[in-house]
Amino acid sequence: MTLEEVRLRALYVFLACSRSVAEFAERLMGTFPVIPSSSRVVLTRTLRRELGLLFRYWTTRQIWSLLEANQADAKQLNLTLLRLFTEAFK
Repeated sequence: MTLEEVRLRALYVFLACSRSVAEFAERLMGTFPVIPSSSRVVLTRTLRRELGLLFRYWTTRQIWSLLEANQADAKQLNLTLLRLFTEAFK
């Protein structure tokens, strides 16, 4: 893959994961009892960060298994994706 293809694929996967993280976080927040708004902000941020880590782990595993024959591409794609996740869910 070219560098541009790696960036595009990583961005696509990141955006799909980010959307799913937001949806799951909202669903999970609905299961908590009524909490003060200040605690809700902290809980939402923590929940999104943890879900982001989980999604990053899952995608990394999938990339390695799907691109097993081409480890250089898998490594580059995972590194690019890691940077995107780190910036968004720090």
